[in-house]
Amino acid sequence: MQIHGGNIREISQKFGIPEEKVIDFSSNLNPFGPPPGVLKLLKNRERIVMGWTTHPPVFPGALRKALAVHLGVHVENVMPAPGSSWLIYKVFEILRPKKVLIPQPTFGEYERAAVAYRCSVREHPLPKENGFRLDVESICRNLKGQEMLIVCNPNNPTGYYLPCDELEGLVQYCSNRGCWVLVDEAFLPFTEEKGMVKKVEEYTNLIVIGSFTKIYTVPGIRLGYTAAPKGFIEVLIQRTPSWSLGGLAQEVGLACLRDRAFVSNSRVKLVRLRDELVNGLKGLGLKVYPTFTHYFLVETPIPLWEPLAEHGILTRHCGSFHGLGERFLRIATKREQQNSHLIKTLTTILWKR
Repeated sequence: MQIHGGNIREISQKFGIPEEKVIDFSSNLNPFGPPPGVLKLLKNRERIVMGWTTHPPVFPGALRKALAVHLGVHVENVMPAPGSSWLIYKVFEILRPKKVLIPQPTFGEYERAAVAYRCSVREHPLPKENGFRLDVESICRNLKGQEMLIVCNPNNPTGYYLPCDELEGLVQYCSNRGCWVLVDEAFLPFTEEKGMVKKVEEYTNLIVIGSFTKIYTVPGIRLGYTAAPKGFIEVLIQRTPSWSLGGLAQEVGLACLRDRAFVSNSRVKLVRLRDELVNGLKGLGLKVYPTFTHYFLVETPIPLWEPLAEHGILTRHCGSFHGLGERFLRIATKREQQNSHLIKTLTTILWKR
């Protein structure tokens, strides 16, 4: 079984805690979602039944056009898809790279997809003493012979964001050497930073993927998108079955994009709550690594995943991330009352040491 955040049922069964009593800090979803328009749609019984009992559009043309407007790119350069994880595997299926460079620690599905398509993986360790930041010069030195580079920006689990001008320089460097660059911007909406989506019209070696799951809190819908050169999008469409996106998924996607204020309002609230939570954790003597997102990496003096789980608090154990271990946790900001409960629980646990 793969280790990801959000395994509420696992902790419930292991520690005998009802699922509804578990507070989940491991899942880095927006705690203020879904948007009101999505909730209204999902409460409309007739629309739900119709979404389940009728065929969806063969091709998600309306959602594709709305995405293009939302992202500010030509419609030929964008395509919605059944989840950003699905797209990671699809990129490997289409490009078939023989060698890929992956900075670590990062999202584990990149390596899984590479292995699934028999692609040799070269790890690029991100140094702990540098806050797990990605250094462009060191990446360039390690790119010799590689056919693809994957950059999660902001990175998961660290939350570090590589500025666009540096990342564009890296894309240009790879372009001159025939190397593709896959940039995962699933968590970019949680920041006010610029993304690389519009650059896909300039660089023929750049593919960007994004997600509705995290910022809009719709993980059960499975909805993501890619922005890429026109030629790649054409091949992706050819290799995607008809009816690949359900009718409800397409309607939810459109409802999300219509609510332009939701993302910015969520971001404002999350920045304040995150800073308060980080200060509380630092006040307990825990090391919190710098982040650009609502989630962050915490280094603890003793393993704290299980003691917290025993109290009904689920955090993301980082033992499955390269270069980390049992004394690292990824914590995602929740609502104020839940954040306070985490600090109080940690205070109790650490006091008993």
